[in-house]
Amino acid sequence: MEAALREIRDFVREEYGVRAVLATDVPIATHREAGDPDDPRTRGMSPATQSKPFSAVSNAVVFVFPYAGLTDGTSAELAAVTEFFDLSMDVPGEPLKPPERFLVLEHHRLGSATVVEHRYDCHVTYDEYEFAHEIETTVSSFLEAVFDADQHELPSAFPVHELDDQRFRATTPDERNEYDPTFLDS
Repeated sequence: MEAALREIRDFVREEYGVRAVLATDVPIATHREAGDPDDPRTRGMSPATQSKPFSAVSNAVVFVFPYAGLTDGTSAELAAVTEFFDLSMDVPGEPLKPPERFLVLEHHRLGSATVVEHRYDCHVTYDEYEFAHEIETTVSSFLEAVFDADQHELPSAFPVHELDDQRFRATTPDERNEYDPTFLDS
C-alpha cells in the first residue's frame, strides 16, 4: 500500500505542482525517538500532534485507509485533526478549516469500525475505493475542486499556523509553482 501511496504522491506533485507528502516523509522524531520523554528539554512530537500543524498549513488533506493492515495510528491522526479543526457535527459554530478541504478514502472492505463510524460524526468528505488506481482518480477530482475554490479565496483566507517561533501558511494559487514539490525527498 505504501508503494501505491508514493505513486499517488508523485503523481500529485507532478500534475498539480504541490508539496504533496506522506506522513512517513517528514522526519520529525517522536518523544521517545528524540531522547528522554521525561526531560522537558527533549523535543519530540507524537504522530497525531504532527498531523495538526501539517493539516493546518495544507490546502487539502487526504487520509487513505487500506483494506488490510493496522489503521490505529491513522485513525488516531484522523480523530486528532478533525477535532483540532472543530469538524465534529457536535461542535457549534464554524469549523476552523472548511470541511471541503478534507477527504477520507476507505477501502470498500475496510473493517475498522472506528474509521467507518467516523463519517457520521464529522463534516468531511468520505469516499471508497476498491483498486489503487481509483485512489488517484478520486484524489485528482478532490484536488480540482479544492484548487477551483482556491481561485476565489483572498490570500488572507489561507490558513496560518504558528509553531514555536515560525509561521506557516498554506499556499495561494500564484505561490504554488514557486515551491519545489520534492523538497522532502532525500
